[in-house]
Amino acid sequence: MKNRIGKSIFWIIPLAAYASALVLNAMGYSIWLPSCPIYTYTGMECFGCGMNRAIIALLQGEWREAYGYNAYLIWYLLAGIFIILYIFKQHKPNTV
Repeated sequence: MKNRIGKSIFWIIPLAAYASALVLNAMGYSIWLPSCPIYTYTGMECFGCGMNRAIIALLQGEWREAYGYNAYLIWYLLAGIFIILYIFKQHKPNTV
């Protein structure tokens, strides 16, 4: 049980911090969000470029603007939802 809690905290704390930064940034607070290292060093956009701006636009209800920042966002969100549902299905306690 302790090992399971430790693994959960390992992922939950950074994700909660990132989500908090996105929400605060969407509310208008000045929060530093990391830039894409691939774009910074090469000048080429990767599949994740614009993801922070796209998520902030989604939090503000700007669907078209979010799509303009990163068109793959909707697929990433759907894949994330399916992965989370799969993980919860795997950890479902057995009832007799």
